[in-house]
Amino acid sequence: MKTKPECLSCFIRQMDRVADRFGAGDKIKKEAAGRINKFLEIADLELPPPYLSEEIYRIIKDSVGETDPYRSIKKSQNDKVLSMEKQIIGAIKRSNDPVMTAVKYSIAANTIDFGAQEINDDVEKAIKLIADIQLPRPAIDRFFNDLLSADKAAFVLDNAGEIVFDKILIETIKESFDIEFTAVVRGGPIINDVTIDDAEYVGIDQYAEIVEASYAAPGALARKDERLKNLFDDSNLIISKGQGNFESLSESRWRVYFLFLAKCDVVAELTGTALFAPLFLINK
Repeated sequence: MKTKPECLSCFIRQMDRVADRFGAGDKIKKEAAGRINKFLEIADLELPPPYLSEEIYRIIKDSVGETDPYRSIKKSQNDKVLSMEKQIIGAIKRSNDPVMTAVKYSIAANTIDFGAQEINDDVEKAIKLIADIQLPRPAIDRFFNDLLSADKAAFVLDNAGEIVFDKILIETIKESFDIEFTAVVRGGPIINDVTIDDAEYVGIDQYAEIVEASYAAPGALARKDERLKNLFDDSNLIISKGQGNFESLSESRWRVYFLFLAKCDVVAELTGTALFAPLFLINK
């Protein structure tokens, strides 16, 4: 997906939120906005938004003097969902179709976000979305066919808190299918996206090998990342969580299953759905 003009104002809003979180004054905001606008004047808008976000968040972190502005929020999100893990697993195991129920939980948990739109960390509200999620039958059938034939799968992670649901999804799939998983995390702190520390903290390494992207960007394959390209080439199945990964991989050559909520008008229009609608899509 290419960067649209509407995306540019979104970058500035994200800067404002981080600045407000650290009590940065108008002078710092104005300076950061000026640096961001200067960068955007020469940025290649043919690239997906996450490709530009890496530099934009470098400017933001430099302006507020924090290398990981969302560190404490990520931990609180992870702790909150971990405290509910047994309840979530129990609900999945009691369902008629544990794998698809785990998929729905994973999609609903994508509401935990502080990027494109600062949604919320209301996990209970996310769980209540489960009953309302309707997934397309053709995509479900294709998904199960791919699970049956796959032996290696890559799971591209997105946000903290949400990753506990993703861990449960991986665990649930592995209980029914003989698949070796690799979990992809960001190459460094960016918004509340998952780093290797977050993934290990919630125990994803019990079910998947963890691989870091080469860059700290809120989407897979920012710039050139031969490590991830080789991993995706070697995978029979790729599961991608979150809008940033969709923006990065939607036009890729691999067959990817995208699980996320449409969090901006640009993506909602692109996918032909409503804002904040749950999505389970296959890259064509």
